Amino acid sequence: MRPRRDPALQPGHRPAARAERRHHHQRPRQRRGDRQGGPAGDRAGHRQPARQRHQVLTARGSVSLSVDHDETHAVVRVADDGIGLSAEDQRQVFDRFFRARNSTELAIPGMGLGLAIVRAVVHAHQGTVQVSSVLGEGSTFTVRLPLVS
Repeated sequence: MRPRRDPALQPGHRPAARAERRHHHQRPRQRRGDRQGGPAGDRAGHRQPARQRHQVLTARGSVSLSVDHDETHAVVRVADDGIGLSAEDQRQVFDRFFRARNSTELAIPGMGLGLAIVRAVVHAHQGTVQVSSVLGEGSTFTVRLPLVS
C-alpha cells in the first residue's frame, strides 16, 4: 500500500476550511512507526523526554523550571530566589491552609492550598515532592514521578 501524501505539505497548498489549519502549537499526528526506536527512543521503543530548562524574570526576582529524568523517574524542579522558608515552615508547607510566617508579614496573597494540592496530585501518581529552602535566599521544589514502563 502506497503512503498517502499530506496535501498540506505540498507547495502552494491552502486549506479549504479554517478548521483544517494547524496552529504553531499543534503538532502533526504521529504515525505508529514514528513513535518507536530511532535516535529519540530507547531500545524498548519509548521516546525519552527531553531535558529542558526555563527561567522567568519578574520584578521581584526569578523563577526557574527544569524537567529531567533518570532511569525510573521524571524529575521536575521549580526554584526561585524569593524570601525562602524557615526549617519550621518547610515541615508544614504542604499542609492545607498553611501560610509561612514571612509571607503573611509581607502581605503576599494566597490561601495556602496550592502546595497541598500539588502533594495530593503527586502522591496520587505514586510520586514524591520535596522542598529545600534557605530563609532569605529562595526555595526549590522537586517533584519525582515514576516513568510508565
